[in-house]
Amino acid sequence: RTQAVRAAQETRYYAHLFERLDLEPDRLRFEEIARLPTTPKEELREDPGAFVRRTTLPCFGTTTTGTTNKPTSIYFSAHEMRTYIALAAIGLLSANRIDESDIVQLSTSSRATLGNTCFAGACARIGALVYLAGLLEPLRTLALLAEEHRVPGKKSKVSYMGTYASYLGELVECGLQHGYGPADFGLERIAVGGELVSEALKERARRLFGPVEVHDDYGMTET
Repeated sequence: RTQAVRAAQETRYYAHLFERLDLEPDRLRFEEIARLPTTPKEELREDPGAFVRRTTLPCFGTTTTGTTNKPTSIYFSAHEMRTYIALAAIGLLSANRIDESDIVQLSTSSRATLGNTCFAGACARIGALVYLAGLLEPLRTLALLAEEHRVPGKKSKVSYMGTYASYLGELVECGLQHGYGPADFGLERIAVGGELVSEALKERARRLFGPVEVHDDYGMTET
């Protein structure tokens, strides 16, 4: 009931939903919960503002990147963004994935704004150096990974890369064709998200980059 009252009072979507179903949120009975439908994606896609609480201040908007046709938009408050970034930093530190000496390259879509923003923010909290390279022509990305850096307190080359399995496959194929090998890179960890990565691709990646750890962080913004 508390959640129902809050939803009906603070959002247009649920106010209209309870009115349409002729349900009183403050008198909602257990058996009436079953009458509440799941939220159709079309409703969120057509009017994302209807789901924003009247008592909050949205500061960040993003869309899904894998949707065909019109993408789905979501809005977040500053508090939510700070929370996501803090949780991401805690997760990376707890897993011993990134520390303040790392140079991190994000070879991901520039449209993946929520993931990029939260990950970059987490790296900043940890003290790592991070930059968004995007999905460049593979030879250019390989040159960035092989580039020497002289930044005080940081490793000499990119030590952590986040990307997609399909793009990692392009990098591996291109790198091996052009004579790159483990001695050219300083990569220690690769985080692959958005797509499933095969064991065969992991092995081919180690032929190019050396004994890197490959983390399969499959996730979907659609959910």
